[in-house]
Amino acid sequence: MKDEYKTKKQLIGELIALRESLRQSQCVTREVEENRKRIADSEKYYRDIVDNANSIILRMDVKGNVTFFNDYAQNYFGYSAKEIIGRNVVDTIVPERKLLQRDLSSLLVDFEKFPERYVYNEFENVRKNGERVWVAWTNKALHGEDGSIAEIISIGNDITKRRLAEKALRTSEANYRSIFNSANDTIFVHESKTGKIIDVNRKFAEMFKFDVEDALNLFIGKICLNEPPYSEVEGLQWIRKAVREGPQLFEWLAKKRDGELFWVEVNLKRATINERDCVLAITRDISKRKQAEKEIREKELQYSAIFNSATDAFIISDFTGNILDANPQACEMHGYAYDELVKLRVEDIVHSDSYHVLDSFMKDVEKKGYLEAETLELKKDGTRFNVELRGTVFDYKGNKHLLTIKRDVTERKQVEKALQESEKKYKTLYESSQDAIMLLNETEGFISGNPATVRMFGCEEESEFKDRTSYFFSPEYQPDGRLSSEKAREMMSVAMKKGSHFFEWLHNRLDGTEFYSTVLLTRMELDGKKLLQATVRDITERKEAEKEREEYVALLRILSSKLLSAQEDEKKRVVRELHDGISQALTAIKFRVENALQQRTKHSILDSLGKIVPMLQEAVEDLRRVTMDLRPSILDDLGIVATISWYCRQFETIYPTIRIQKEVTAEEARIPEPLKITIYRIMQEGLTNIVKHTKADLVRISLEDKNDVLTLAIRDNGQGFNLDKSLANEIKQRGFGITSMKERTELSGGLFHVNSVRRAGTVIHSSWPIRPSQE
Repeated sequence: MKDEYKTKKQLIGELIALRESLRQSQCVTREVEENRKRIADSEKYYRDIVDNANSIILRMDVKGNVTFFNDYAQNYFGYSAKEIIGRNVVDTIVPERKLLQRDLSSLLVDFEKFPERYVYNEFENVRKNGERVWVAWTNKALHGEDGSIAEIISIGNDITKRRLAEKALRTSEANYRSIFNSANDTIFVHESKTGKIIDVNRKFAEMFKFDVEDALNLFIGKICLNEPPYSEVEGLQWIRKAVREGPQLFEWLAKKRDGELFWVEVNLKRATINERDCVLAITRDISKRKQAEKEIREKELQYSAIFNSATDAFIISDFTGNILDANPQACEMHGYAYDELVKLRVEDIVHSDSYHVLDSFMKDVEKKGYLEAETLELKKDGTRFNVELRGTVFDYKGNKHLLTIKRDVTERKQVEKALQESEKKYKTLYESSQDAIMLLNETEGFISGNPATVRMFGCEEESEFKDRTSYFFSPEYQPDGRLSSEKAREMMSVAMKKGSHFFEWLHNRLDGTEFYSTVLLTRMELDGKKLLQATVRDITERKEAEKEREEYVALLRILSSKLLSAQEDEKKRVVRELHDGISQALTAIKFRVENALQQRTKHSILDSLGKIVPMLQEAVEDLRRVTMDLRPSILDDLGIVATISWYCRQFETIYPTIRIQKEVTAEEARIPEPLKITIYRIMQEGLTNIVKHTKADLVRISLEDKNDVLTLAIRDNGQGFNLDKSLANEIKQRGFGITSMKERTELSGGLFHVNSVRRAGTVIHSSWPIRPSQE
């Protein structure tokens, strides 16, 4: 009906109805708002509960993707809500992908059919850091409007500790059962009141020859001698004593099933097993120990005899240094009676110089169990002696003790010292020897050599001649024409047979230079091998000296011959001088005297005698000249200094074309008498040579005493000469000259030297050491 056709009453009625409807709508709105507020409050309340819950709360969709993860879950697994929401539980909090996928499929398929299977389960999960944990889950399906599963809500609690504890308990039970059955001792469990056996380990079957099942419910009497003091009665007494007083340890004579008796050690201890009051008995077979104890007692007697009769000193001490026991040899070694020695400490019988050795010995032997050392020790009277120590640790009455075995090595130390000195001496001789000393054998050649060997053979180091053949440093042939290799083997063979062999040998150095040597081969044994020691001495100088000696001997023969000839010539000259001069004069005088005697008148006699005087004067002059040539009397009367001046004047008188300059600074008193005639003859011979050979017109003669050396020098300005050629000519022609001057100088203990240069003159030097001057 249209509003214009309604009555006022109808309109008012509709208006009232509309107002009522509006009021109800407002009431509904308020109620909805109130309900919404209550829901929001409720949701906040339950969200607070969920967020603060001490359990893991999560929701996931049917594919396993996380849709909700409370704060506890975030803290527990280490994932923030942002990190986990939307991700699958697989590979986040569930480790095994395949297994979980299979479980999730089963969960989704079977959840509605068998919801009770999935209400509670335990599962191994994984945290973000990889740590594995166990969680007990309560699961509930959330259905959609169509009735299908929309989400799964899971509430979890950490049971990791419980699972680990259960696993540890199972492991512990298995371990203890394994230990129980694998123990090397037999373990019984007895009822404390009756002594009946209620459990045994497997060792029981081995020890008593009973099966484990047969042993259960046995009584003590069945497994022992069952006669006092090893009967069932005494066994029960031990069990009750263990209950009353605590653990008991004793030895027992047990019996096997076949009746064999054997000794055991029993350890009883009260225990509660499965709420039953029991006694645990651990039994160990000590038959071998009892036998060993018997043997030990026997050995103790044996060792006691050894201890007391040993030639070495035995001392037992603790590790604080107290001497506890000693054998008679120790008492004798240190000069103490037994009662005195065992009251001392170890350091009381050790010299203070060896305290540091003793401290180290005591510490190290305790760690290592055995040690050797050497110390300087003392007797009671203060005498010092060397000792060799051998220390051994052993247990005595539950404590570690030290057995020290001592041996007096004073004599050995003296021998060792002498040996070391000897080795040092011979090593010094070996290394400083001028002779080459080397080892070699017949096949391998040189093995080693001393420094002189390296030098002698022109090597730089030992390796250059090691392993060389014995004839490597030899020319191909020896001077006798034999091959060096062949002759070397022969020499070595002789030495091996006779023990030693000495001979001369021509060697050559590494650079090929040859030299003569003497070789002494001596057989010796080293490390079980027979070797030869070769001592080689370079005799090149000796060979040269021998050659010079032979030449010198030849020269002496020539000089001796010349001397004899000279003596004969001198005799002839003297005879001729006497015959031609003095003898003729005396004969003439004789005739004149005879003639005068025949004169009758005095005047005639005087006249004849007057003519005789000049003849006598001439004879005297001839005699003086002859004697002066033989040995000038001025030398004996006035000395060599005056003689040199006199002879130089005489020489200049005879040879006026030669001028002499002399410089004599030596004092007559400092010149030894035997040297004076030598100096005179050298000067005489030198001036004679100058006249004969040099064509000099100036000669300088000096005799000086400087630094206790007397030197005669004769210098001329003549034509000079070839010294070697002149000496050879002198020897060939058997002349004196330089050779005579050299021999006179050297025979009188001096040194002779000649230096001659063509057209520059000659210098002759003779020098002699004389007594030191007294200032």
